[in-house]
Amino acid sequence: MFHTHTGRVDNEGCRLRFNLGTMISDMLGWFSLAHYVSEKARFAARKIEKCSYFLFVWCMATITAAQHTEEILVRSDSFLNGDSIPVRFTCDGEDLSPQLSWSRVPGGARSLVLSVEDPDAPRGTWNHWYVYNLPPSVNGLPVGASNKRLLPAGSVEALNDFKKQMYGGPCPPSGRHRYIFRVRALDTVLDLTTFDRADIERRLQGHVIAEGKLLGLYGPRRH
Repeated sequence: MFHTHTGRVDNEGCRLRFNLGTMISDMLGWFSLAHYVSEKARFAARKIEKCSYFLFVWCMATITAAQHTEEILVRSDSFLNGDSIPVRFTCDGEDLSPQLSWSRVPGGARSLVLSVEDPDAPRGTWNHWYVYNLPPSVNGLPVGASNKRLLPAGSVEALNDFKKQMYGGPCPPSGRHRYIFRVRALDTVLDLTTFDRADIERRLQGHVIAEGKLLGLYGPRRH
């Protein structure tokens, strides 16, 4: 009886030691897993922090670049900013390019780009006039500068959406449209032999140092 009791105690002790060992092994396994997860979390946090830093730097650089773009003041003796464009400067009249003038062109400008666009056109923004490599010393254009070939030497007229290398006046099919006369100053002269606006726009990216806009309105008077 005594030996049998002792054997039972030994067996129970073995089972207890085995269970305790298993518990300790499981605990160590969980600790290892927790440590692994913690390391992964710290690694991910460092990655996120690094990405956030670079995103912050990029945003600040973009904002700073935008702040450094100066504003050119664009005016016209033909109409006031936000006012109606007279008929003589549209397809319902003589289709002459209006008088334009600008000021506050920065000293670092080497050429100017002039464009006229209708953002309300049914098929998307419609270009009416595009001139590049205007000399920065020029501060305006007279009435009919495009039609009468009075543009400064060196300037080039690209194809507008009428497929013509000249001014095409407002000619909306219906409703009152906005017409944006925009002047941009570049820190370079575009060495191109193309009349394609998309190509020109690609080439001037990163070279705009100032710009200004004049808004005109026009609705059709045709019957």
